[in-house]
Amino acid sequence: MEVWRLQVNTGEDSIAEYCIENNVAAMGWSLKELSESERKNIKNIKTFDDYCKYADKVYKSYASVKRLKEQVKENDIIWMHSRKEGKYYFGRVKKESKWIFNSEAAEKKDAGNQLTNIDWYEASTRADEESVPGAIATAFIKGSTLQRINKDGVKEYSQLLYNKMHDPEKEQFTYEKPNLCLDKHFYMLLSPSDVEDLLALWLYAEKGYVCIPSTNKIATAKYECVLVDPNKKIKKRKHIYIQVKKGKVDLKASDYVNLAKDGNEVYLLTTEGIVEDADKYKNITAVNPDKIYKFATAPEYNGVNEVIPKNIIPEHVLYWIEFLSEIENSNKADNN
Repeated sequence: MEVWRLQVNTGEDSIAEYCIENNVAAMGWSLKELSESERKNIKNIKTFDDYCKYADKVYKSYASVKRLKEQVKENDIIWMHSRKEGKYYFGRVKKESKWIFNSEAAEKKDAGNQLTNIDWYEASTRADEESVPGAIATAFIKGSTLQRINKDGVKEYSQLLYNKMHDPEKEQFTYEKPNLCLDKHFYMLLSPSDVEDLLALWLYAEKGYVCIPSTNKIATAKYECVLVDPNKKIKKRKHIYIQVKKGKVDLKASDYVNLAKDGNEVYLLTTEGIVEDADKYKNITAVNPDKIYKFATAPEYNGVNEVIPKNIIPEHVLYWIEFLSEIENSNKADNN
């Protein structure tokens, strides 16, 4: 079973609504580049071989179409994002799903290549990036029109969401209950910006440092934002820089030496990689991702402990903590 993401936004247009209304996963390469006389014949396309004979004339590559026809299989899950609504949708590929070339959709919507019998479900009623795990949201940033999402936990999350959201009157099929747990899949569900927020909030909780919001808008590969120590006089105040990488990305402390001059501090965090040689440089700290995880899940910071109200963990992060905790508790109950 695979998880795919389908890009349905092209320029100012989007075919998300068309896909939902017609229960299809659709894309272009609609042979509109053919001559007028040749386009009259595309109504006769019945097989993929028929389509390829025309497509080979006008396209150097149409790999996404081939993936749609040849690689997407029964019980795979496809994700799409409607830019117009800001919402994410997902659907399961069914036994009766098949590739077709829809000549009418090709002409009117540039959506000629279709996979039929896809029932789409809203991932959430919330129209923002907080409605899906970071690994799914970031999969839409760039890439092919149709591509796999090969990130840990995405398959399990997609299966679980389908089991929860699908209409049993339309689809009786359910996936085997996925085995997700909070400590193992915590970072998988977060977006890169979520991890940046957590590091900045951890520094506030531990040292009282506060973020200068405008610095978070500066496009620099060296740091995410700048924090300051509000307890120091302005003329003696140092700057604190943070750099965060999500996934198996390594960082080199030596790349940040210039930022750590004049008493300034640098904090480096990578969720699955390593920070090289941080111990060799003064004022450069490699932050253990386990510390940030424990901070995010600590009762005194996430609102669980009402006696010590320091509710500074963002709602989106709390949503995934609760989500994973419920699954973990449910699985434990099933095993008892």
